[in-house]
Amino acid sequence: MIPEKFHDIFEKGSLGHIGTLMPNGSIQITPVLVVKDGDTLKISTTRSRQKCKNLTANPTVTVEIVDAENRFHYVEVRGKATVTDDTNNVFVDSLAQRFMGKDHYDSDPPGEKRVVITIVPDRVRGQ
Repeated sequence: MIPEKFHDIFEKGSLGHIGTLMPNGSIQITPVLVVKDGDTLKISTTRSRQKCKNLTANPTVTVEIVDAENRFHYVEVRGKATVTDDTNNVFVDSLAQRFMGKDHYDSDPPGEKRVVITIVPDRVRGQ
């Protein structure tokens, strides 16, 4: 569903922005690292973060990623999100290995629970 002309954006580890809906209907936007996994997108966060709370209540989501090397090359993905536990921190550790050169992600406060946000695209556009 995500056209090949945008795949390079994900390979570079470009920073994205996720937009979710707050309970009062306003929009909350947060910078995130986005990974393309087949036809879905994946984002790591913690259960206590506002974006996780928002998506648990309303799975409607938009993610926009701008190419780190060319600000005029971007992709916007709109869709529905699911939130699942990141059992044993497998996903966040894979991000730490790929983008930070570390075996394990160790920056969460004690007791924080990691989750994976998986986004199934409904609409993809960009330049």
